[in-house]
Amino acid sequence: MRFNIPKTYGAQQLTGQEGYVTSIPGANQVVIGINTSQGYDAFNPTPAYGPTPPQIGAIGDINSGSLNRTPWHEKPYVPGSFQNISPVQAG
Repeated sequence: MRFNIPKTYGAQQLTGQEGYVTSIPGANQVVIGINTSQGYDAFNPTPAYGPTPPQIGAIGDINSGSLNRTPWHEKPYVPGSFQNISPVQAG
């Protein structure tokens, strides 16, 4: 994962940092293996001004899944890679 944190949220040392997801403790939480024990500013989850929220994005180039073939396209399929685990349920 790679972080993109607007300045109003603090923790600017994380912007551009890359790390692996080590666990997913909840539907809206991830633990990423980056050592932040020295010299990192605190993250402010509720800044006075912050129209753009912080983001983490997937990075990488591993296409190790099987091929999903249809008459219109062919692309790799990695089981579990696109599961919707949102806590908000439709209905």
